[in-house]
Amino acid sequence: MKELQKLKQLSTFINPNNPLKPVLEQLKQMVHMVTKWEYVSTSGSAVCRYLGGRTYEIRYQEGNLGNLVHELIHVAVNEAYDQDFINYPTNRTIDVPDRVINANGYCTNEERRQIAFMDRDWINRLSVNLSNLIDLVTHSEIASTEKKLIIEKLKYGMMNPHKEYDTVITQILVWLVQLGYPIITLPKTSSKTYQANIFYDRLEFYVREAYNLRSYGRGHINRVIRINQLSDSDHLIRSCTNRYFILTPWVKLNDRATQIITIDMGVNFCGSDALVP
Repeated sequence: MKELQKLKQLSTFINPNNPLKPVLEQLKQMVHMVTKWEYVSTSGSAVCRYLGGRTYEIRYQEGNLGNLVHELIHVAVNEAYDQDFINYPTNRTIDVPDRVINANGYCTNEERRQIAFMDRDWINRLSVNLSNLIDLVTHSEIASTEKKLIIEKLKYGMMNPHKEYDTVITQILVWLVQLGYPIITLPKTSSKTYQANIFYDRLEFYVREAYNLRSYGRGHINRVIRINQLSDSDHLIRSCTNRYFILTPWVKLNDRATQIITIDMGVNFCGSDALVP
């Protein structure tokens, strides 16, 4: 299929520092799990079959690489977390019903399971990220036609961030790469800053963050460190880790303002009294 060839070509030639590079490599590993490909005129879908192992059916728009990536991200999310296409890892299990699988291998209570996996803190965080992107792209130099499509896609993500966050931000990054972003910067003597590049940089950050979470899957949930210095925590983590990190929403523990963060396995920290196990 020509779209898969485009995906492979883009993964080969894209700048290795672009977060889309490892994402595309991840998606290439998902392709072998797809047993049915089907063109559709609009939208698209990814459906899982739990029959003799886990396989997928993908429906996507012909010639639309961004749309294909969108649907394959659904597969990557489901493989990473095994939470019925929910876009984040959570240890919520109390009210999650067991999967009901029919004779054809389809889960008939997927929506009920998704509702049970919904996490308000995660959903708020993902919604804030999408809102930030809408604000940045609105004030950017991106052409009106492309800007309209991007905003529509971000608003689509905000309707169901628990299922569409990863897909939407990655699809938009594919679009921008295909359009030639980021904009070539002006000489250092110029004071002008392209707002489109600011949007692009933020989008890259979110895509890299989502990719790192998927790479951990559910294995990161028990890797939690508490930082008691709320005002200095972001600075502390940035300066003391030598690898990527994920910040999750603020929560209250034992009546103290404490931040829960998720970090790469094997990260080295400086200082001894800042980290509380």
